[in-house]
Amino acid sequence: MIFKKIIAYGDSWTVGEGWDDTEENRRLALLPNWEKCEKGYCAQPKVLMDMRNEHSWVRWLADKLNVPYEIRAVCGGRNYEMFSHIIADFQSKDINRDTLLICMWSSALRETVDFFPQTFDEPQPFVFWSGDLMGEYGRFLKKEHSNFEYHYKKYFVTELLDTSYFDYKSFNYKKLIEKYTEYYGIPFLQCNAFEPEKVRRNTEDTSFISWDKTYFKPNSSMFDEIVGSEDDIWQDKDEFKHKKITEYLNALHPNTKGYKIIADILYEHIIKNDLHNRVRLQSGII
Repeated sequence: MIFKKIIAYGDSWTVGEGWDDTEENRRLALLPNWEKCEKGYCAQPKVLMDMRNEHSWVRWLADKLNVPYEIRAVCGGRNYEMFSHIIADFQSKDINRDTLLICMWSSALRETVDFFPQTFDEPQPFVFWSGDLMGEYGRFLKKEHSNFEYHYKKYFVTELLDTSYFDYKSFNYKKLIEKYTEYYGIPFLQCNAFEPEKVRRNTEDTSFISWDKTYFKPNSSMFDEIVGSEDDIWQDKDEFKHKKITEYLNALHPNTKGYKIIADILYEHIIKNDLHNRVRLQSGII
């Protein structure tokens, strides 16, 4: 391998949430003050994050590649946060040619609305957590909102909302990272957790914009890749236990078995496409 470690960014699907809810709760019950203990990445409870990270797809992929790993992911994380952290880590030289950078993107709908006043983004800056909640616009409206804010947000989501605006924002985060890593020869892999890339060229030419081989199936998601592949691959929360999972549901995660399948899929893509031996575009070799 050319790279010496993996650094992965993402949301709860990258953290490893859902690995085994029953066992996780049992362990936490033995630590009554775990939420007040040491903080980990982005001030998340370290004891919880370490437990989940040990069962994440990142861990299983690192095992297959025989390299150490670091997970820089946040439960509920949004794409702009991932993008900003990656850019900051580029600038600090924390990510370089010795690093396999992986980003598993979340829903494009987890975004701020640039044309809302700043006060509208408190305390919750997201439009929706995921696309499956689009019909439940009431979740976007909060009791603590002022009368006008509540009135206007309801008007916005029922009369004005165009989700392509959010898709285009996330598209640009992804494309810039793709081109930056290409320019500097940084090994890179990106994929989607549970919603595919949706941006097309324009209204006349509806074909998808091309991506290089570092983007694993941009028009698919890891949910799409593993759903129906095997039994017993989803977390054991009560709301999911007795459902036959055929489409993504908000807050659904793989369990350890599901995360191992994701690691196998991404490993095959890395080896098949030789992503660990990337040539530096900046050097003029290609």
